[in-house]
Amino acid sequence: MNRLKFLFVSSLLSAGLFITSCSSSEEPQSSGESLISLKVLTDTDFQSRSFDESTYNDLNNYTVQLLKDGETTADWTWKYSECPSSIKVSAGNYQLKAFCGENIPASTQAMYVEGISEVLNVTGTEEELQTLSVLCKPVCVKVKVVFAENMGTYFSDFSVNIKTQALGEDAFVWKKNDTDPVYLKVNDKEQVSMAITLVKLSDGTSSTIDKIYELSPKQAITLNLAPVVTQDEGNLGITIEIDETTNDHEMDITVPGEWK
Repeated sequence: MNRLKFLFVSSLLSAGLFITSCSSSEEPQSSGESLISLKVLTDTDFQSRSFDESTYNDLNNYTVQLLKDGETTADWTWKYSECPSSIKVSAGNYQLKAFCGENIPASTQAMYVEGISEVLNVTGTEEELQTLSVLCKPVCVKVKVVFAENMGTYFSDFSVNIKTQALGEDAFVWKKNDTDPVYLKVNDKEQVSMAITLVKLSDGTSSTIDKIYELSPKQAITLNLAPVVTQDEGNLGITIEIDETTNDHEMDITVPGEWK
């Protein structure tokens, strides 16, 4: 009887030592959640005669989204004014996205500004506050075409067909009476094709000049077109000059980065 009692007590002691050994080797249990702060910045301080681009510097016009593993939900989509400064999240990969405007290939009325942060890996065991910060910039190039005043002396019609990857099979057509710049969604160093179509006033014949320009977001170019007549042969053509020095010559503006 005493022997059985001794064996039972020994078993309890062994079990207790085993449990103590396991628990002491483990880290303290975490809640499985971490706190991250959200920060949105913009780089869009400029203006144009066509519309007030400084609207895009007002954070209250932005939509903010928190993405987990590349996905977002309605619960994590806010207007900037309603966006929390910090949020408690579980383990995963997170990105902060903010955007303003309509994500369309081309527009003379508005442009699209967007920013997506780097991926932040959250393990759910962090004790310190982590920050997700995103800088929003235009994802488009600003293009303007200026026809010389005497184009109508030689041509009954003239236009420029602009094609980008975002436009797909479509094209933006800059007509002879257009004046407002167009904002075209492009990739970095994208090859943008511009087909200049001219209809001669004298005989109604049409000709096209194909050009390709390497353009990137936040760039701004002005395409200046003017007629030229070769006196010795009487041939009619045009001169093409690219101006990348300013957005609008008529305005005194201050612009950031490459918007100059």
